[in-house]
Order: sequence, then C-alpha cells, then structure tokens
Amino acid sequence: MAVASCLIAFLHFNTIPQKENVNDFKDCTDITNAILTNRSPFCKDYEGKYCATIRDIHNDAVLKADFSIEHLGDKCIWLTSALPNHDFNDNKKEGFPNRVRKQTYRFEISDNAAFASSPISLSLSYYNAILLNGALVDLLSDGCCCPPPADLDPADCGPIVGCRDLKNPWRKDPMYKKTEFNPDSHNAHSQDDGTYHYHGNPNALYDPKGKTESPVIGFAADGFPIYGPYINDNGKIRKVKSGYRLIQGKRPAGSCPGETNFDGEFIQDYIYDPKGTKGDLDSCNGMTRNGQYAYYLTDEYPYMIKCFKGTPNSSFMKKLH
Repeated sequence: MAVASCLIAFLHFNTIPQKENVNDFKDCTDITNAILTNRSPFCKDYEGKYCATIRDIHNDAVLKADFSIEHLGDKCIWLTSALPNHDFNDNKKEGFPNRVRKQTYRFEISDNAAFASSPISLSLSYYNAILLNGALVDLLSDGCCCPPPADLDPADCGPIVGCRDLKNPWRKDPMYKKTEFNPDSHNAHSQDDGTYHYHGNPNALYDPKGKTESPVIGFAADGFPIYGPYINDNGKIRKVKSGYRLIQGKRPAGSCPGETNFDGEFIQDYIYDPKGTKGDLDSCNGMTRNGQYAYYLTDEYPYMIKCFKGTPNSSFMKKLH
C-alpha cells in the first residue's frame, strides 16, 4: 500500500514530503515505475523531491535513483543522479558495454521557453532533454559510416562510436533495427562514464494503452515540454505521426555506404515530408496545440526531437572527460 500511495501522489505531483517510504530516503516521493498524468507545460508544476529503487538486470544489482526540481525565479533547477525510475539493461544478447553509474548533474529549465530565430540542430556536445524520472535523453549516436581505416585515423571515426565529425553525411540511427548499439527495452544504454540515456521512446512514464491523452514526460534543453505519443483528435485518442519518411531509391554511388537502399540505418536516409506522410508534426518533431508548443514521442523517426525550436540552456552541455 505504501508504494501505491506514493505513485498516486506522483501522478498529480503532490510534493508534500512523505514521513516514510520503501526506500528509506528522506523527504522524497517514491516514483518507481510511476505512470504520469500531469499535462502542465510548466516546469514549476513538477517541483519536488523524487526517488526510486531499480535494478540493473544484467548485473543483478540494485540502485537507488533520486532527483529534485526546485522553482527559483523564472527557472527550474534540476539536480539528478541521472538514473531512471525503472529497471534497465535487460538486453538478452549482452549487457551494456559500460556499467551504469550514479551521476551528479544540475540542469536549468526556463519558465518561459522562447522560439529561436531559426531551428537549432542537435549536437553531440549537449544532452537533448531530461525526463520526469531524472534520466537523460541523448538522441544522436557518435557512430558513422567511415572510409576504410587506411584512409582515416580510426580514433576520428568508427562504425559504432568515435565519430566526432558533425559534418559526416552518414550518421547512424541507434534505433535502426540492425544496429549494434544493443539498447535495452527502454531504447537506452550507457555512455563511457556510465550515464544512462535514451535514444528514443523510453517506453515508460505514460499509459501505453492510449486510453487518454499522454502527459508531459520531460523537458527539452530549450525549455519546451515533451509529451507522450497520444493526443485527443476531436474526441478520438490516437498517436501523433512524424512528418519524416524514408527516401525512396538508393544512396548515391561513391558515398560511404555505397549505392545501397535507403533503409533507415543512417539519419540521412530520412526526409521531412508531412504531406507524403500525413504527419502531424513539424521538422523538429513538435507542434503547437492550445497555444503551447511541445515535442512529441513518435513511433517513427525522429522519435522525440529532431532539432530545437528554442535555444538549449548551457547547463545541458556535456561534461568533459
């Protein structure tokens, strides 16, 4: 009963501290496997201290996750261990190459997210978002198609990791079905430093049955909210649809992948074509509804955020190692 009451409190973001909880954390709301309902686009409506007890399945280890949101002035301050509120590392083939470790991150989210003069591309230097379980989003991979090692220093580019050249025209999509990234069932894995992060739909935090509109599941680095995939379309609950589609035909002769079919292995295999897809969302994978701009989870590429409509806060810049 204690866990159930904690979850209900979290669904409505009641931030009254608990006297007791299953994790023995002080003054936090237990959100282990919580399903959210709050649809407020304002970070201040999620103030509180949260915690969870989770398992690294592959390593059979128990971890304690925690994060807090504090509203100060015109922004929210997030302090997080960057661990999710659910079990992870359940890939049956093999575990993550890097063991997940508890982190210490501080992020800022503006109360008043504003549009930039033009969309801003995602960058390997920035985390893209933080979700309402304290875990991070990092959508780009650092794997590319590269010339043979004889023509390029392998330290500068690799088939799965190590591609630091943002101008490389063939960057791999970690969500591609034949990828070697080997994510867990939450489309996530860990970085070299042990930071757990999502590359796509977290398959958590919202009701997957789609009986109601999805809640806010997190905030992008530019301050705009991120909603789950379900919307109310004139009384009908349905999933939003991306405006991207696979390019038809073959990749250019002489390109690194060669004259092979566009199949989704690379993010450059997709083109924005809302008319052709009958998509709902703009080129950044967001839209304005009821006067509020937000990003949405989609089953199709780009899954969450393709570009920033606002300016990402510098606090989301990655640590240097």
